[in-house]
Amino acid sequence: MAFNQNLPDNQIFPHSLTEGLIKRAWENKRLASCYLFFGPSGTGRLSLARSLAKATNCEAGSFPPCLVCTSCRKIENNNHPDIHYIEKEGSSFIKIEQIQLMQRQIYLRSFEGKCKVFIILNAEDLTEEASNCLLKIIEEPPANSLIILIAVSYTHLRAHETRHDLVCRLLL
Repeated sequence: MAFNQNLPDNQIFPHSLTEGLIKRAWENKRLASCYLFFGPSGTGRLSLARSLAKATNCEAGSFPPCLVCTSCRKIENNNHPDIHYIEKEGSSFIKIEQIQLMQRQIYLRSFEGKCKVFIILNAEDLTEEASNCLLKIIEEPPANSLIILIAVSYTHLRAHETRHDLVCRLLL
């Protein structure tokens, strides 16, 4: 999978509200177990998700992450065993089987990181069944796990009733 790396992970939205809120949550040790990042392509949604994945597994334990430790380098090179990407596989939707696999993996102990991170790309493409399965995970997330949903449009994500319930749960 190729990632848009136009923005360095430690320079994402230097003064943005989003990064400020996450940084404050990090400093207060109150990170949520699930985040939804939405906006048009090229706005840094994936870069921010990867930066958060690095921070939760960074050996320095900092936000923004150090970018030089083994964990940060593995995430940068897309070969960290505890960082998982979920996206459409050969169809126009993210299917329930993909979320069921995530469900099995998220409850397993981390291989080498502090936190298992699941980044769901194009979350608006979840099927109704996949959305229901994901909703169950989000309602009772396991410790030391983080789920990040990335979507182009908040409106498209809310278009389906089950995904609407998912979005409402994320806003609580």
